[in-house]
Amino acid sequence: YFALSLRPEARLRESPGTDVLILVDTSASQTGIYRDDVLLATKTLVQSLQKRDRVRLAAMDLEAVSLCDEFVLSNDRSVDHALSKLEKRVPLGSTDLIGGLKFARSAFSGNRPRAVIYIGDGLSKANSLLTRKFHDTVKSLVHARISVSSFAIGPQRNVESLAVIANQTGGMLYVDAEDISGQQAGRALALLARATVVWPGHYELSGATEFYPSAIPLRSDRDSIVVGTLQQRSPFQVRVAGTALGNPVQLSWSPEAQTSVEDNAYLARIVEAAKADSGQSLP
Repeated sequence: YFALSLRPEARLRESPGTDVLILVDTSASQTGIYRDDVLLATKTLVQSLQKRDRVRLAAMDLEAVSLCDEFVLSNDRSVDHALSKLEKRVPLGSTDLIGGLKFARSAFSGNRPRAVIYIGDGLSKANSLLTRKFHDTVKSLVHARISVSSFAIGPQRNVESLAVIANQTGGMLYVDAEDISGQQAGRALALLARATVVWPGHYELSGATEFYPSAIPLRSDRDSIVVGTLQQRSPFQVRVAGTALGNPVQLSWSPEAQTSVEDNAYLARIVEAAKADSGQSLP
């Protein structure tokens, strides 16, 4: 059994400008100090995007409601108008996160890099997560080359589901804490939105009898974990063919298996659990 950490080491091209959809949770749980931080993080995120980036804002509870009709530069007047609408929106009801992700899938057009930033607690009482419907929605985002990163904030948070979404779509998870301000979160989210993602077309792990997830996107700013089983403990090759920013990318590694130790016995349970859905639920 093995766990393998992959991260693109080759210098990847910088994004020519990213289309960023900000999905803001406006359900009943987002009140008080949490709402204040959410609004500040959203404003700071918009202000921290680069000149070539475009942004679109949407509120999300039982339904996703677009607050501006198209992607525009962050200094466009319509963005200020959308932020004003967001401030006036009363936090009510539950959240349908799957519905929000489906909205995100349909929000993009054109060939620019695509990123979704979700700001909320990840609770989806109106539509349960980690179901076939959820996995199909995540797959559709990957097919459309849309990465989903999240800022987990609220009195209760479904961090695991947000981690699954980030892991499977080449996104990142940023978790609120007492020492993190809304401004800090907003600046961090702007960086997450612009990271380069390698979208895999083909994975090859020579010597591996099975590995999960079978085709996970790779980010330029974090490692990605693959688990599985090997035929024998000897050097093997990892090759990934994919695209980044619309251009072909070839990546390769030559890892060596470390000596077996009892402390890693948990890997057997992780691999066996991952078989059930081919690693789609790995966070």
